[in-house]
Amino acid sequence: MSLKLRIVRCLDVTVMEFSGRVTLGEGSVVMRDAVSEALWNGHRKLALDYGDITYQDSSGFGELVASFTIARNSGAELVLFDLTQMVQRLFQITKLYTLFPVYNSRESALTHFDSTRNPEIKLSEHRFFDVAVFGIEGSLTQQSGASKVLEATQRALSSSAESVILMCPQILDIDRAGAETLLEANREVRERGGALVLAGVEDRLNPAMSDTGVFPELPMYETVDTALKIFGLAVARGGRQYGVVRAR
Repeated sequence: MSLKLRIVRCLDVTVMEFSGRVTLGEGSVVMRDAVSEALWNGHRKLALDYGDITYQDSSGFGELVASFTIARNSGAELVLFDLTQMVQRLFQITKLYTLFPVYNSRESALTHFDSTRNPEIKLSEHRFFDVAVFGIEGSLTQQSGASKVLEATQRALSSSAESVILMCPQILDIDRAGAETLLEANREVRERGGALVLAGVEDRLNPAMSDTGVFPELPMYETVDTALKIFGLAVARGGRQYGVVRAR
């Protein structure tokens, strides 16, 4: 049975529901690509559901170790939950059980993320040619430091960036002050002749975005790839390696 995947979002947590075998070939590639794509698109809290995984070979374990390491090195967190007895035995045999945070159920995994969640705004930055890409984590509210987004945008503009992409899947909520911050950042970018766009806005944020006036002022795109495309850039993928090139 080939490995199948269903992704569910629980607030700012990406739950990956796998079913089947994680073995050399398609199975391990499905897992690798799922985690890599999530991290590329700004998801920073990953919970892998092992309840329907029936077997995992050495290739699968290798991909899992690589996924865990890459997630940790990028400032993300990856946990496992609901391991079957067979998979638990395999983890013990390979002596990898202590390497991964493992929870008994989805509820306990989500409770872990609830206990560590910090609403304070945190930003990460990547630069692709003259486009600054910011990942936003936390609550985009006045109390939680929404102004940091404007400050980061201003710094990017002063250091040769022309346009800005704000990655939004880790935003918990937004208030009017947060919306005004986005609109002010957009005005400053437009005054320099560039554009500011949003990527990965969760559906649960749409009412607040609409009520606070962000719609239709700011263009929104589903993924970073589609956002980069409007700036004449394309993503080049090679396994876990991602690069950005000028589109031909």
